[in-house]
Amino acid sequence: MILDNFIVISPKEMIDLGVKFSKQIKAGDIIVFRGTLGSGKTTFIQGMAKGIGVQQRIVSPTFMIARTYDINNGNIHHFYHMDLYRLDDEKNISSFGFNEMIEDEFGVTVIEWSEKLKEKMPKYRWEVSCEYDGDSKRVVVIRKY
Repeated sequence: MILDNFIVISPKEMIDLGVKFSKQIKAGDIIVFRGTLGSGKTTFIQGMAKGIGVQQRIVSPTFMIARTYDINNGNIHHFYHMDLYRLDDEKNISSFGFNEMIEDEFGVTVIEWSEKLKEKMPKYRWEVSCEYDGDSKRVVVIRKY
């Protein structure tokens, strides 16, 4: 189900949209991201993390695959950020604690390059799609499954 569709023209607007979206997030939520390189996925996640209360700087964990940020925002105690870009095989997902992260009832899990999950895609999730629309515009579509 598509919940909303946005046109974003600057990194600041993408961060602001992430902050706004974070108000809908609760402990246990999983948010998967789709989009090409440079389409704004990490920038949106930076805004989400800021809105949820993460104090550290958010950078894409491309080489580490996953990063954990501890926070204390009501029922949310952890913010998990995964980047599956370098993951070659769906079978390697368990090697970095994937199952523990998505099952943490006190965590929020965000996953970039979620299309690599294939059969492991969580059934209940938010999905954020970021795509180019011309040189500087991005189209962001938010769905809930």
